[in-house]
Order: sequence, then C-alpha cells, then structure tokens
Amino acid sequence: MRWRIYYTTLTAVLAIVCGSTACTSTQTSTAVAAPSLQKCQFQVATTPSTFTDSGGSGSLAITTTRDCGWSASTNASWVSLASANGQGDATVSYSVAANAVPIARNAAISVEGQSVQLSQAAAPCRYSLSKTSDAIGYAGGQLTVGLTTLTGCAWSATSDSNWLTIVSGASGGASGTIAMNAAPNTGGPRTANVTIAGQGYTVTQTAPPSAPQPTPSPTPTPTPTPTPSPTPTPPPPSPVAQVSGTAANVSGRCPNVTFVISGTTVQTNSGTDFTGGKCSDLSGGDSVNVTGTKEASGTIDAITVAFTKNQKS
Repeated sequence: MRWRIYYTTLTAVLAIVCGSTACTSTQTSTAVAAPSLQKCQFQVATTPSTFTDSGGSGSLAITTTRDCGWSASTNASWVSLASANGQGDATVSYSVAANAVPIARNAAISVEGQSVQLSQAAAPCRYSLSKTSDAIGYAGGQLTVGLTTLTGCAWSATSDSNWLTIVSGASGGASGTIAMNAAPNTGGPRTANVTIAGQGYTVTQTAPPSAPQPTPSPTPTPTPTPTPSPTPTPPPPSPVAQVSGTAANVSGRCPNVTFVISGTTVQTNSGTDFTGGKCSDLSGGDSVNVTGTKEASGTIDAITVAFTKNQKS
C-alpha cells in the first residue's frame, strides 16, 4: 500500500513538470553557456605612453577573466601591434615608428571598448648646407648653394653685403636652393657673409688685375745740326692675346709662375686673376685658358688664368 501511494505521487509530480511533453527516464539535456561580453570586464594600461621622435617599443597590459576573449586595434599606421587577438589576461608588445615630420602626433590602442592614448614628439628641424664657402672672380656672376631639411621646417637667407644679392630662395619650408648674384668688383678683394637657416656661407671676390705700366718714350739724342730730331712715334700697345691648352713645364713661385701652352710661354704676376683654383694649385697637365698681353718676344703676360685640374694629377 505504501509503494502504491509513492508511485502515484511521483507520477503526479512528473506530469506537472513535463506538462504536455512526453518525458522518459532515458532523455537528458545539458548546456554550458559562454560568458557574454556584458559580463566580461576589461582593464587596459600601457608603458610607456609617450615617445621621442625616434620611436621605440612599448607593452599593453590587458586584465580580464581567463574565459573572456578580446581583440586589439590601433587608429594609427605608425603603431604596430604584435598580437591583435587573445583570451584572458595578456601583455601585448607594440612598436612606434620614427617620426619624420616636425609635427607632434597622437594615437590610441583600443581593446573591447577600452583605449589608451600614445603621443610622439615632433622630429627636430635640422639644416645642412651643400657647402660653406665660395670664391668668384672680379667680373662677378651667379652662385648657388643647396639647403637640406625636413618638409615643414621654415628658414630664411640674408646677405650682409649689397654687392652679393639673393635673387631666389630667400625663404622656404623644405629643402631648396639659394641663388645669389655677385656684382663686378672695381676695388680690392672683398668678402660677403650669407646666413641661411642659421648656417654661415662666405663668398670672397678677387680684385681686378692691375693695368700694365706704359713703356716710357726714349729721350731723343741731340744732333750737331741746329734742326732738332723729330720725336719718335711711341710703340703701339701690346695686343691682347688668348691661348688655350694643356699646361706644361710649370715653374716659378707664386705669383710669378711660368708655363708653356701649345708652344707659347705664359708668365703670371701679382695682378693675374686665377679661376678654378689658386695660383699654387696650377700644375702640369691642367687644362688652361689664358688671356693677356703679348710681348714682342712672343711671351704672354697673363691677365686671367682659368684652369681645370687634371683628374690624374
């Protein structure tokens, strides 16, 4: 009687639980649900958060429960993450590229709605000239010098002498070329200083050659006759001559140097203007163009000597 009452009661309980669905003793159901993103909490931190213009590396600390997955991303192309996905606590390394522009920049690394900020300093403005000095002959002419810097770096160029004027490239905001014009020199040697982006550039200009001294007329010899001798006609000025070729048999000591070009002897003096180098730089085998006055002996007194160094000399 006791077992019958128990069985009846158990049957009633099963009917209430199962309702209209048939239940059997052999049917089971088991389900394990993963934690939702709403249940996963994340904390994100980075070391360091500021970088110099040279860039560097850092680490991102992610704190969460071990069964919570995550993904990481950055909004800047100059930040590279070593890993973009994971689960649970993690440390993710990243790198920051060098900043090549003179402007500071910022970036963010985000992990499941949490983000950390990064900042990087601007690249410093550095300036470099292609040369720091130049020399030009007394006739004057144009000179140029190159400036190298980053785009975005402002600069200006000024001259301290009115005979050397800047004709283009007086200012800029990137690499450029500064062109200058030197006026003809009618006096002694002179020097001008140009300041370009705080860098010094010096130009020296030679003096014009000295004019040759005229040959004095000879004193007429008196004659026994009462009629005086006529004054002799002064000799004509030496003709201007020009010769080009390869220098040979270079001898003497500056400024008085003698050499031979194509069979013609050339001699220099303190008034000779050298271009392409100094008097002491001239040597055999150099290509030379000479302008001067030709003496009766055929020797040329050089006024200007322009030469190009022989690469093998």
